[in-house]
Amino acid sequence: MRFQRSAASGAVLFLSLFYGAVSPAVAAPEGAGPDCSALDEMSAALRNEVEPGVGGLRSVLKQPYGLFEVQQNDANTKMDILEGGASRLRDLDEGGAAPGLAPLLNQLDAAAADVRTSTDDIFYFRVMNKFTQTEVLSRRPLRPSYWAKLDHIDDLADQIDDLLGSVRERGCG
Repeated sequence: MRFQRSAASGAVLFLSLFYGAVSPAVAAPEGAGPDCSALDEMSAALRNEVEPGVGGLRSVLKQPYGLFEVQQNDANTKMDILEGGASRLRDLDEGGAAPGLAPLLNQLDAAAADVRTSTDDIFYFRVMNKFTQTEVLSRRPLRPSYWAKLDHIDDLADQIDDLLGSVRERGCG
């Protein structure tokens, strides 16, 4: 039985090489490092999406707004940018392009979800007039723990950037 499996797999390999499904010239060498272009795209996603999302969120929540609806929309837009960057990093590391990155991406996803929940909790509706039951969007004051959550995402972004730099220094192909 063992011989039949190896013969069958050998036949599949032979046929795929013969018909061009797998080309040994195109296949990456055995000891090649991660793809440099994937590492560059990860660095770009970090620089162009994650960091501006965090910085934009800080800026939006520090500025006074006349309407909290506009501030909430702007905060949600910045959160979407942040979460999009985290998702892009996860997609780019799908094949394990950067060894050791997966745990940091898990932490980044969890931190982004925590910040999303905290951002959503900042804004709430309250009844302005008991007789007409008119609801008005209002905003809670920001706690220091909220800023600490954003700082944690910044720290994770720095760790990811350092990891990508060290992987690139070890060699990529």
